[in-house]
Amino acid sequence: MYVPVLVYHKISRALDLSVTRVPPRRFNRQIRHLHHRGYRALTVSEFVRQRSPSTQHKKHVLVTFDDACASVYHEALPILARFGFNATVFVITDYVGRNGGWDYPLSARGGHCDWEQLQTLATHGWEIGSHTRSHRSLRHLSPTQVRSELCDSRRLLEDRLGQPVRVVAFPFGQYDQGVLDCAWEAGYHAACTLSGPHIENAYGALRLLARRGVYWFDPLFFFKLKLTAHPFEDYKQKAISFCANGTILLQRLRELKINA
Repeated sequence: MYVPVLVYHKISRALDLSVTRVPPRRFNRQIRHLHHRGYRALTVSEFVRQRSPSTQHKKHVLVTFDDACASVYHEALPILARFGFNATVFVITDYVGRNGGWDYPLSARGGHCDWEQLQTLATHGWEIGSHTRSHRSLRHLSPTQVRSELCDSRRLLEDRLGQPVRVVAFPFGQYDQGVLDCAWEAGYHAACTLSGPHIENAYGALRLLARRGVYWFDPLFFFKLKLTAHPFEDYKQKAISFCANGTILLQRLRELKINA
């Protein structure tokens, strides 16, 4: 049975022209739909551990959040708790408790969860994963930098939250063989990407999960389509992920300017 893996970013009422914002009312409608259809939410680690023939007859969904925006704590947590759902949130450790600065939004930058809020999410059964230190595309970094992004972020999360961190989401969904090598060596058991096959072949014991993003322009019809194996949503995700290369280019130009 197909198991949808969804990825959100901001759940916010604030005006934001970026495509990653989902209004709380729409998010509530989507989660209510999952609940009414009999879905059960799993964290990434739960899914990797429990993925076996004995569980395939059940309707499962994975709800994940990239960036750990503060709106996830304020808006998404109450809605998911109302329906008995948990989630996995991927944290950019350099920005815990800070306003965003790694991206180029078209409106004011929102804040990120602080350590107390992340601890509260964990207490509610959420899984905390790494979204690296600085949210730079790992494919464009040196091996030393990749190890720092993956290892340092995991170590800090474990030290501050007092629980193991075994899952990572690659920024922009981008990776190569060297990134996979570093992720496995860093101790991760699962890595989340964007687009591509739903579940790719395991790399060693590292499981790769391809996700489908939920964006502000997705009406309920397209949200329902994300819950199926229909390839349209995969093609759409590839197109959106390709557009993210513009942000990567701006990041690199900013680094060159700083280092000049």
